[in-house]
Amino acid sequence: MIHDDEYLLTCMRYIELNPVRASMTNTPGQCLWSSYRVNARGKTDKLVTPHPLYVGLGRAHASRREAY
Repeated sequence: MIHDDEYLLTCMRYIELNPVRASMTNTPGQCLWSSYRVNARGKTDKLVTPHPLYVGLGRAHASRREAY
């Protein structure tokens, strides 16, 4: 269980970077099944629902991405 908000965001980023660490892709944005493109690049994906902590990182999409 994750009880700390900041740790949850750290875990999200860790998971999104796993394909790069596993040498499956060169960049996290290349992984088609990752939420990285939504969270870090602002792409739209109807399968990804932003977590309330992510939404709370900023009022605008750009500020959220930068804080993430």
